Amino acid sequence: MQGFIYCLGIVVGFFVYRHLGLVGCNIAIMKRLLTLLILTGFVFGQDVLTHKSGEIYKGKFFGIVEENIVFYVEGGTSNKMFPIREVTSIETSNGMLSYPFGIDVGTDVKNLPKGLIDIETKDGNIFLGTLLEETEDNYKIITNDGIEINVPKSSVKSFNAIATAEFGDEVWRADPNKSMYLFAPSAFPIENNKSYCRDFCLFFPSYNRGFGNGFSMQFGAFIIPEMDFSALPIIISGKYSLPKIGSTGFAAGMMYVSFQGKDNSFGTGIAFGTATLGNRFNHFSVSFGWGYFRNEDEWEFADEPMLVLAGNMRASNSIAIVVEYWKFPNVDVLDLPLMVSTRFIGRKFAVDVGTFLHKDMEGIPPPIINFTYHM
Repeated sequence: MQGFIYCLGIVVGFFVYRHLGLVGCNIAIMKRLLTLLILTGFVFGQDVLTHKSGEIYKGKFFGIVEENIVFYVEGGTSNKMFPIREVTSIETSNGMLSYPFGIDVGTDVKNLPKGLIDIETKDGNIFLGTLLEETEDNYKIITNDGIEINVPKSSVKSFNAIATAEFGDEVWRADPNKSMYLFAPSAFPIENNKSYCRDFCLFFPSYNRGFGNGFSMQFGAFIIPEMDFSALPIIISGKYSLPKIGSTGFAAGMMYVSFQGKDNSFGTGIAFGTATLGNRFNHFSVSFGWGYFRNEDEWEFADEPMLVLAGNMRASNSIAIVVEYWKFPNVDVLDLPLMVSTRFIGRKFAVDVGTFLHKDMEGIPPPIINFTYHM
């Protein structure tokens, strides 16, 4: 139970702001901030197509029809069709390679693009390689060892482009849970139409989904033992991730926790901005957040931001180390706990097992247990 109190304390810790210099906040400001967050999701976020001629087109990638790529070019009046063999690459707005194109049979495996295709068949087999050719009936891929495989489309259960990296002789999959650390967000988006279910500290289940390649949302609740179901704290958050600039990404968002009491309702949350440096295998984030509090129809904002530092460091294909630290205003650095976890990474899941470290902690440290399953 002590571990749960720490988890919940990260959120409801915003209440202390009422004693740390909260300033008035009009509810209209909140509405404008949320509207701006949602609208930016439609303004930003472009895919980039690179043609073999050297021409670069910005717009929206829709998919493949027969031997052609369907791509809407910014400023155009209709979709364009690009023959696959004339395209070098397509990069989505979050910086990930969607498809590697223009690969000729016999190409040196070492020179293949790092974006790979993951094909799962209906009988449970999984093939990982670079897409060489797509016909009406088959996908033809080449593995990292140079083995060519024809996979009948009739046997395919799922076909996905994934991010990978080579470390020595091994090919590592990217962390499927790159959009969050333990509780804090990174600037990475969930990505379009992708979703996952998450259970943090066993008492906070949530559903998380990406809308477009930039906008992500989370819906969840705090399950508090012996509390009436109708009174459970409900959480909702939204985040918009800007297209990456080199190895740096930026995001902005808001989180809100609603508490429904018998006689009154209140809520708390945070409006934040995040900068993330690195890739999907090793990255570090800095976030600034302004807590706010609602009591019935009255809103108040903190006049000082909190600081969140978080990092994800890959140790192997299946293990990463995740750290997270929250610094509240007017609270000494050493009086706040550091969260440290080992993340076990699978093809579609991630499991965090860690603890809170604090200078005055005695006895067995409270655990952190976090399960994430990607659909």
